[in-house]
Amino acid sequence: MRNVALMLGIVGGVAAFWVGGFLAQNGGNIGLFSDQAGQEGEAVLSPFRWAAQYVAPVLAILGGVLSLRRAYLGAAVMAVAVLLLLLGYGYTAFTMAPLVFIGAGAVLAALVPHLRATEDDA
Repeated sequence: MRNVALMLGIVGGVAAFWVGGFLAQNGGNIGLFSDQAGQEGEAVLSPFRWAAQYVAPVLAILGGVLSLRRAYLGAAVMAVAVLLLLLGYGYTAFTMAPLVFIGAGAVLAALVPHLRATEDDA
């Protein structure tokens, strides 16, 4: 189970990097407060979108790696990554796969200490 949580965290983090890059390229990073920019028409990067694009994928991969030794800590870090992605981009067709992968990895990492140890988890 720990190996599955590791792989889901890594795959979800890589997918979140791709989604963040794709949405940034297609104008998804223009902030909600662009009318408060210094010049006319200047784009402002929203803090949640910045965190969703750069921090959330790193947290997802880190949470997957942490789930090998510290299951609860890895699950908490992956849950924070899911929340950042939800706040930054919402639940769309593009963010569906990273959110499901990272969320499933967090749930599996949280369940690991409650399951009976098997040979592959030792």
